[in-house]
Amino acid sequence: MKTQKLFIILLITFGFIGCSQQKQITSSWQKEQYNDVKNIQILDYQYDLNSKIFYFITNDNENIYIHLRTSEKTLQKRVINNGFTVWIDTTAKNKKHLGVKFPLSKKERNYKRSFSSNTNRDNNFMNIEDQVLDIELLSFEGKKSSTLLPAINTNGIKGNIKFIEDDAMVYRLIIPINKIWKNASTNNKLFSINMVSGTAGNNNAKKNKPQVSLNSGGRGSGARGTGARGSGSRGSGKGSSNSKSGEVNSTPRISPPIKISVKKIKILKNENKEQ
Repeated sequence: MKTQKLFIILLITFGFIGCSQQKQITSSWQKEQYNDVKNIQILDYQYDLNSKIFYFITNDNENIYIHLRTSEKTLQKRVINNGFTVWIDTTAKNKKHLGVKFPLSKKERNYKRSFSSNTNRDNNFMNIEDQVLDIELLSFEGKKSSTLLPAINTNGIKGNIKFIEDDAMVYRLIIPINKIWKNASTNNKLFSINMVSGTAGNNNAKKNKPQVSLNSGGRGSGARGTGARGSGSRGSGKGSSNSKSGEVNSTPRISPPIKISVKKIKILKNENKEQ
């Protein structure tokens, strides 16, 4: 953790930060060594000053690879517990055209064991890949469509999260180029990426329910039936079960979402790839 913080200070000092305000960046070639995220060096990443997360975008002839890295526990929790959505715009205008949600939020995963400081850190290291098993595709099969897949699948769009040295969490999303553009040629392809945690990237955020609706029971058990209005929590907050101790219930603090925006990315052409 201390090593990463010192490195960030050095980046700021020497002006090497790749901020999201850049007009255009070119992705790097996905070297064979990058297949193991442990081999991606910290200097390969760019640093987003607003989100405080390192990101690294690569491609080969078949796929686009989105790598994120952070050692900040609070940011790790937001990704794991609140979910994370990557929006792709093939017109490079920063719109939400195609979305990949990985991981799903804790509620959407229906996963009872919280990723928190109260749990055993070593267990999280060992089990994190077993906890984020699903991936949701948004608008890939048509406008406002939603498709739920295993994170490792034959569709080609895959996600993975793991922990490496210094308690750093590394996120990787693999998206086949032919899932984004029908023409498989990578020449002169420009796109933009918006990445956001929590419900900020959901069109259904105002409804306060998960996007996953592949079974008939999903909507019936949503937040409306059991939420604040249904239970009358507004009117009974001060006289709730904590009244004996003199405590007053307050609205839970909501962590601000992580937001990373890369406005224009150019795919590296095959003939310019690194050897």
